[in-house]
Amino acid sequence: MTRERLYGEELKRFVDYIREKEAILDVGCGDGRAFEVFRGKHVAYAGIDLSEKVIAEARIHWKDEAAFEVGDILGLPVPSGRYDAVLALGVLHHVPSKALRLQAMKELARAMRPGGYLMVATWNLWQLRYWHVLAHQLFGWRNGWDFGDLKVTWKKPNFPRYYHVFTIKEMRALCEAAGLDVVEQYYVKNGEISDWKRGQNLVTIARKR
Repeated sequence: MTRERLYGEELKRFVDYIREKEAILDVGCGDGRAFEVFRGKHVAYAGIDLSEKVIAEARIHWKDEAAFEVGDILGLPVPSGRYDAVLALGVLHHVPSKALRLQAMKELARAMRPGGYLMVATWNLWQLRYWHVLAHQLFGWRNGWDFGDLKVTWKKPNFPRYYHVFTIKEMRALCEAAGLDVVEQYYVKNGEISDWKRGQNLVTIARKR
């Protein structure tokens, strides 16, 4: 499933924050499908991902319409203040430790100009269908993990993958610590605003001071 399908409705809401011909950085861009949502505004789109394979695929698919580079959210290979807007969809919940999550958020903020907008989407593992996982792991502070750290079995062949379960308050505090003011926060299920018990994703939109 592409990120456009996963976050399509959320991205369409974010389009309202984007002006014609602005520069957008998509961190954890995958194959760059999110670009499709913004093409109508003739943006300058750049994507960064850890995977050399998906970056190669993105370059083949989009050719000269967008720019792609291999890079890490903890040290983005971009100049400071280069972008008008930054996306980080399905990325931050894979970053382990409070210190590294703050480092990642500061990097996202560094890449933006003052007044620029950031959209962050993280999986909402507080939703009811994951409570059995939370009950077994969330309160078992082990091996120095932070509260909210857990492993969730992912697809086939089943293997455990690290996630950090964000609350709205925690995400807001992280944004503020990185010099960002939260503009909107909401839970989404199938493109509709939901609550924390049912929402599939927690979406945060913030503005750089």
